[in-house]
Amino acid sequence: MIMRGLDDILCLEDLNEANWERIFQSYFKTKNVKVLDIGGQTKLDGINEQYNSDIKKISLKLSINGQDKEVHTFIKVPMDSILHDISGKLSLTFAKEIFWYQEGSVILGSKYPELEGCCRKHCCFFAWCLCTKKEQGIMIMEDLTKRPQPYQMHNKINILPLEHTKLVVDKVAHFHGAWWLLLNDKEFPSDFPLNQAKIKDIYAMKTPLGFEAMIRKMFQSSFKNFGDMRIARGDDQVNIDVMLKSVKNMAKAVSSEFLGKNEHSVFRTLLHDGSPKDVKFIDYQVSNIGHPAVDLCYLLYSCTDRQFRDQHLAQLLRSYFTIFSSYLSPHIPDISFEQFYQDFQDRRAIGLVGGVLVMPNSLSPDQLTISGLNWQRKLEGHRRKLFLSETSHPSVKELRRRVFDMIDEFEELGIFKKYAE
Repeated sequence: MIMRGLDDILCLEDLNEANWERIFQSYFKTKNVKVLDIGGQTKLDGINEQYNSDIKKISLKLSINGQDKEVHTFIKVPMDSILHDISGKLSLTFAKEIFWYQEGSVILGSKYPELEGCCRKHCCFFAWCLCTKKEQGIMIMEDLTKRPQPYQMHNKINILPLEHTKLVVDKVAHFHGAWWLLLNDKEFPSDFPLNQAKIKDIYAMKTPLGFEAMIRKMFQSSFKNFGDMRIARGDDQVNIDVMLKSVKNMAKAVSSEFLGKNEHSVFRTLLHDGSPKDVKFIDYQVSNIGHPAVDLCYLLYSCTDRQFRDQHLAQLLRSYFTIFSSYLSPHIPDISFEQFYQDFQDRRAIGLVGGVLVMPNSLSPDQLTISGLNWQRKLEGHRRKLFLSETSHPSVKELRRRVFDMIDEFEELGIFKKYAE
């Protein structure tokens, strides 16, 4: 995946003035590019915004064909830790993102114009990846938050508004529909440049038993915290016992889904501020081949609360299915919303990934470092503190509110009872 003429740019340290000029000459397709100034490196704003990549920001002043232009960039490189070395080698997290920015979304967007806006090629200035004993590479992207009409990351302490949620859900439906057609070899000519063999090679994840056991252990420790939270709230002990009894079977089902033995893909988004006009998918590192309902469970349980789901879940699922089925119906004439809804219900437990694995990180007021030999013990201690310590911090209070939302919802839906049997 090497851009011709730039194959000696391998790491952050190679980004000197001459190489910056070569990158932008290739990108803007002109030799008349001169770097006037390179700003200093700054860290990505926000707490716990970096998991699989180390991200820096650099702004540059250029002269392009005699016109001055300021360019703002994100620079992503693989995270340097033992855990990320193992994860990258097994699941090719960085390689997947390079693939989608250089080929996947670009080529699919050329066939399906409705996908072009998800991740246009001009968002990525340069990308390179090598997968040996551990992932190496670098990706340089435009900082879309610095545009004249900027995109913004959603403030995770707030519930995603309905208009924005529908925008994301509908765009995901288009993405899933085109993705399904490609994976199932429908409507694509034999010489289409994005071929199944290459996709399956990239997504041939080898999950060791120990890795799946680690996910289950995280679920079990989090459920113990949930049990203590419910005891402190004064919940009925019988209901608490059913929840705790369900954890083994639920953790097994969820870890299989989440690690890609079945089907899923997850990506983060950037949204236009104010009136919802457009959405960009910006993180493909944990994408996988899978069932679309997993994405929807992940999104709707990580970014909304129970009140929102009670009011809008049916509407959003209908909207998603109307778009998604338009891609599939020529090939599966009897596809029905009822079957899709049942598939969503069967995978609804994946929503607890939001409470167990995602929200404790994204809503934590403290920076979490997932590295070192004792990282699992540190992570468990960090989460127990978030769930059980005395605090008035607004993001921790919001985390606990949403977790109780999920617990009460899953209990009323009979999900704990289902997995406890």
